[in-house]
Amino acid sequence: MDKKALAINMLANGLAFIITIAISFFLTPYIVATLGTEAYGYVSLINNLVSYLSLASIAINSMAGRFVSIHIFQGDMNRAKCYFNSVFISNIVLSIIIVLFLIPVMWKLEYVLNITNELVTDVKVLSVFVLMNFIISFMTTIFNIAIFVKNKLYLNSLRNVEMAILQAALLVGLFGLLEPKLYYIGISITLSGCYGILWNIYYTKKLLPQMNISNKYFDFKAFKELIASGVWNVVTKLSAILNDGLDLLICNLFINPLEMGILAISKTIPTIMYRIVGTLSSTFAPGLTKIYAQENNVALTRSLNDSIKILGFVMSIIVAVFITLGDIFFSLWVPSQDPSKLHILAVLSILTLIISGSTAGIYEIFMITNKLKINSLVVLGIGFLNVLIVLVLLSTTDLGIYAVAGVSSTTAILKNLLFTLPYAARCINQKWYVLYKAVLKNVLSVFLIVLISFFIKTQISADNWGSFILLAGACTVLGTIMNFFIVFGRNDRLYLKKIIISRLKVKKMSS
Repeated sequence: MDKKALAINMLANGLAFIITIAISFFLTPYIVATLGTEAYGYVSLINNLVSYLSLASIAINSMAGRFVSIHIFQGDMNRAKCYFNSVFISNIVLSIIIVLFLIPVMWKLEYVLNITNELVTDVKVLSVFVLMNFIISFMTTIFNIAIFVKNKLYLNSLRNVEMAILQAALLVGLFGLLEPKLYYIGISITLSGCYGILWNIYYTKKLLPQMNISNKYFDFKAFKELIASGVWNVVTKLSAILNDGLDLLICNLFINPLEMGILAISKTIPTIMYRIVGTLSSTFAPGLTKIYAQENNVALTRSLNDSIKILGFVMSIIVAVFITLGDIFFSLWVPSQDPSKLHILAVLSILTLIISGSTAGIYEIFMITNKLKINSLVVLGIGFLNVLIVLVLLSTTDLGIYAVAGVSSTTAILKNLLFTLPYAARCINQKWYVLYKAVLKNVLSVFLIVLISFFIKTQISADNWGSFILLAGACTVLGTIMNFFIVFGRNDRLYLKKIIISRLKVKKMSS
């Protein structure tokens, strides 16, 4: 694996998320204060509902990067063009079908969802803009491939930073100059999304000029191959929706819009954490794909374990510190809400990250090896079980949104430990236990960092942002030092030390 490219991609992703988190940090309480808790819940709900449409796109697009990149790596450019154009043309046709189907749904949305009367028009207009952003993005998804093939994912991260800043600027401008409306959020999402899409088209022309759009390269055989492989990713996505993506909808339909809004606020930070995991894990995909194309299972296993260590090192610190200090954070961030309730809901949502925070890179293996069927069916079964358990608990207990938030994390932990790890090892022809050691080290790390952080919490009082930052910083520094020795083995530490020393020498010589 190209460790230099990996480091650059991860640093860029880290910068992108720091800025995105900073923007979300300031905008979320502002939106809640301006529009109310229920209105904020509808923003998250509409985004979730539109994301369900990705089921239609995944069958075609999820495997596009795999097929195009492997054929490019193998020097078969004509075949790569066939996959590229087959995906693009199929996306255009499917987008038209989706729009025609959803027009009447948007028109009568108040009969589909439980919408507060005074917010009906705002929610409808919001849904139109969010859908517009999805359709434009869907039609141009194939243009994301260039930076993947060239392993320049940092370019995407930099554009994400600019998109986040643009979206925030648009929101502040619209809310500051005009009467506050819920759908301003949809307008800002759409315009910033178009900005990112234009850059992706530019990168494709610059990095992969051979990938020109032409009907003559449409290949029905390639289309069928993409569908045959991608259909299992559809099942996996459906499983993800059943496991976690229906929580706000269930709250809206079976509890009430206010509780939906509370749950949406509590999931803001967990959602950011999951995005961090997804973005960081995606940086391993180009290297893993290239190693697989070279048919080197030993190197593939080593790279997988490296991904577990690196992801676990980062995520165990974030998860552990938030578990410890989340109640203080919410009391300062959204003082109008119940911090204890938000903290409990957020912790229930991130429990699964104790395991999946380090194993996210493993899911790339199912796609790279094109062995998606068994994983998809297992996750689908767990998803249906989750929904059933939640509905039963809502009807037989007073757990309410706690049941909605907690069930999926519990089953996800069991699924990762009992199925994902051994099956991933089987996919690369290794013994079932080869990936457990690195994962269990990360679990131990989370446990110990939580203990240390709770001790530090008793020593440092935090009742304002300054003291909270001091407290969180102390927990993070000590957790990082301890984590470094738990997660990384002796050889890993020596390698990292060598890299740091060499970088310092270069910097000293240049100065």
